[in-house]
Amino acid sequence: MSGGIFQSPNYPIIFSDEKCFIYQFIAPTNYIVQTIFSFFNLSPRRNDRIYDQTMEGRIDEATPYSHELCGVEIAAGTAFYSLTSYLVFHLRLSHGIKGFHGTYKFVAKGKFRMNATEVQPCRYSMDFLEGSIFSPQYPYSYPSLVNCSYYFPNRNSMKLVLSLDYLDLNTDSCRADFIDIYQMQPKVSKKIPFQIHLDRLCYDSIPPYSISSRNGLILQFHSGINDKKQVC
Repeated sequence: MSGGIFQSPNYPIIFSDEKCFIYQFIAPTNYIVQTIFSFFNLSPRRNDRIYDQTMEGRIDEATPYSHELCGVEIAAGTAFYSLTSYLVFHLRLSHGIKGFHGTYKFVAKGKFRMNATEVQPCRYSMDFLEGSIFSPQYPYSYPSLVNCSYYFPNRNSMKLVLSLDYLDLNTDSCRADFIDIYQMQPKVSKKIPFQIHLDRLCYDSIPPYSISSRNGLILQFHSGINDKKQVC
């Protein structure tokens, strides 16, 4: 099965006592798990956890969790993705709550593969006429303290168009999590810079966004501390 529905027991009937549940999703090889909540109502206490980085889908008291959920903070339509083929929810459902309802789907990793050559760690050269680019680990949360560069070389008599369809950066500071876009220039002397800064994008930059050039472009992605464990 490539997808389906998951929900708390007897949803939407209100719980009369307290119980613990574990939901384990196992995707096929080269797939990840996507879950989308259509309704979410749990206890205001921080005791409902998501484990989305497990390598074998097993958890115990020592397993580090990735997110902590509570209350009604999860809006309808909120999606979570696993980093590996496994996704585990550990939930404590208490008296007086309605629980949750959502859908899950197994998504091929190839959908998020770039048409690019990684010349150095997190440095990519775009060698094809068109394609997609992604932040590290996308659609999973990007890692902390990364500096990635994407090079779009110019091609004779062709205009380059770079479009941004989705952006979700940390809202703490534009100084830590941002995207810089540069235009390449011919290196003709030491006084003329090789690249000219065109724009900076951060959490308040709203897609769709587009920029074009007949010279090459460089996109640089920088991240600060990206700790999204607590949603409460």
